[in-house]
Amino acid sequence: MDVPYIEQKKIQAEILVPFLKALYEKYGKEDVKKLLEDVIDKLAYQEGVDFFADNTGSTIDKIVKQGEYFAASYDGSAIDVVPVSMSDTDIMIDITRCAYADYFKGIGETELGEILACRPDFPRTAGYRAGVTLERPDTIMCGAEKCGFHYRLQKE
Repeated sequence: MDVPYIEQKKIQAEILVPFLKALYEKYGKEDVKKLLEDVIDKLAYQEGVDFFADNTGSTIDKIVKQGEYFAASYDGSAIDVVPVSMSDTDIMIDITRCAYADYFKGIGETELGEILACRPDFPRTAGYRAGVTLERPDTIMCGAEKCGFHYRLQKE
């Protein structure tokens, strides 16, 4: 059985929190944080490349399918998705509940949560290499009421 994405993030946090605290103390928080962000960006980009290569359908179909992957959890849905609009060039959705944010807030690590769970959305989208851009001005993780995702697609 595949491990849901949210459970992967929880496992990563269990390992990273004490490790990062030790690294912050020894090497300085900003340098370590920047290195972690660079690594996460590269991994997320490749995740986008692989996902688009491994799945069939239109660009919109693939974006929707990947959204379903991030929503999956062992005990229901990790996120509540409210469709706003969809056309042949735009997908707009709002995330109104986020178990990722709940988890990282619960362990007092929203900054790490943003790096592991939110930040990857942008390099992953770039990895689609399908003329897709993402706008997401706010996140629940950072205190907003919702995460507003707006994917823009070039005409196929």
